[in-house]
Amino acid sequence: MNLRQIESLVSAYLHCKDAEKILNNAGSFIYTEAACPLMDEPMEQIYAVLIDGQDDETADWIYDLLQKGEAKAIYDLLQEGADNGNDPG
Repeated sequence: MNLRQIESLVSAYLHCKDAEKILNNAGSFIYTEAACPLMDEPMEQIYAVLIDGQDDETADWIYDLLQKGEAKAIYDLLQEGADNGNDPG
């Protein structure tokens, strides 16, 4: 996976998080707590694509970087893994 693809996935993930916040904020006026399963599936799929073939520790690092929007750091981590014989995704 190249850097541009990872940047697109991270951007989409962050947009889902933003939409989830908006929906939850709007829902909080109507309900005690709004859930947003609509955004869960795309966010989980994006994460799954990024961690495919990675070990648990790398998957945890990717999750943390994804939450911060660090596409370049994710790319570097995947490239480092590829250099060490792991599937780069």
